[in-house]
Amino acid sequence: MEILDKDDLDLRDAVEIIALNNDYSPIAQDIAQSIYDNGLCRDSITTVLENHKIGNVKDLKNELLDFIIDYIEIVLNDHIISEKERKNVSLLKRYFKIEEGDFYKLRSGEIALIFHKQFEWIYADGVVTEDEEIHEFEIYGMFDLGYDQFLEFFEKDTFIKETYHYFSNRNKN
Repeated sequence: MEILDKDDLDLRDAVEIIALNNDYSPIAQDIAQSIYDNGLCRDSITTVLENHKIGNVKDLKNELLDFIIDYIEIVLNDHIISEKERKNVSLLKRYFKIEEGDFYKLRSGEIALIFHKQFEWIYADGVVTEDEEIHEFEIYGMFDLGYDQFLEFFEKDTFIKETYHYFSNRNKN
């Protein structure tokens, strides 16, 4: 089974930030600390769950969704998603048993805020480059969204919708 490498400094830095977040329960902080200390492996997660008398990681789904969202926000700070970061998100979802549709059903408000920030950055100069389009695609992929779901966020964000239409019409003239 693939594990998140405990020597991955970017992962360790991000998880350390999450581990210090007092908004998380002690078990989520312990999971973050375990990842920081050992990397992500099934045995270390199982040990944390047993120590807290939790039978299944799915019992923590809401909190672990927040954990992954926080990790994704840290990843997006530089507006670049590396292959390693994509892999880390994928492995976190697998280990935490996050299923397709969970983000959309349970955390659409948080996702909307993330998209808004990213759209502001992408449309700030009035030009959307190919790299920025790929960046958009990668973000909605990390949240396991279909294209139609992604478009819903785009269409609901008035600032982005108006900016997009403004620049689209300006570029036609």
